[in-house]
Parts: sequence; structure tokens; C-alpha cells
Amino acid sequence: MLLEDPLTAPTEHGVLVIDEHGDRKAGTRMAHVGRQYLGNLGKVDNGVVSVTSLWADEGIYYPIDFEPYTPAHHFEKGEKDPGFRTKLTMALQLVNRAVQAAIPFRAIVADTFYGEDRSLRKAFRACTRPMC
Repeated sequence: MLLEDPLTAPTEHGVLVIDEHGDRKAGTRMAHVGRQYLGNLGKVDNGVVSVTSLWADEGIYYPIDFEPYTPAHHFEKGEKDPGFRTKLTMALQLVNRAVQAAIPFRAIVADTFYGEDRSLRKAFRACTRPMC
């Protein structure tokens, strides 16, 4: 509905924001839960983290997509498991999905965790419509 309403539809004046959100969560056997950095707490703790994309301009913002991050210890082969994805990989996939969905934006913005990775910045710069 947000995409179809002229008052809230994304335009090329907005930006695509890549971020993550983490929440403290007890347990170790639940999907996606593990010891990891939780930005809203500012420390490593047991919790769940999702990588998110949202569209924003000067007057409005709303979520576009998200992916829960699964720590490597949930996979049989850890980080070498074919199913394991880093948060950086997930971020690029979220950008690709926004482009494929024809969400217009003038820039991709993210915090330093994503911005300091040179290969991800290069991939962001290579994004063109209709595919990245």
C-alpha cells in the first residue's frame, strides 16, 4: 500500500538504508540466536540480529525488507558451510531485491560496519537498474 500511495511511494529523492537490529535473546538452540554484537546494547551478548533495508526521504521512512542473520555455529561446517551468509552478503542481497522490485533511490546509506568493507562498497557502486 505504501508503494502505491502517491504520498508515500518511494521516489528517486530518497535513499535506501541498510542497517541491522539486534535483540537480546536467551537460549542457544533457537534459530538465529547466538553470541553476537547487538548494536542497540553496544556490546556482544546472546541475541538475534536481522539485516534490514528501509527507504527514507526528508518526510517519511518505512521498512522494505529484512533477513535474520544466522550465526555460523548453527551450520554443520560453520563459516565454510554453503548455507552460511555474512551480514555483508545479506546487505547486498537486500539491495539487489530493492532494485529488482523497482524501488527508486538516489543513494545507499549504511553504518560503518557496512561502509568500511571495500568489496561491499564497490558492489554498491556497481548497482544499476534493473540489476546489481
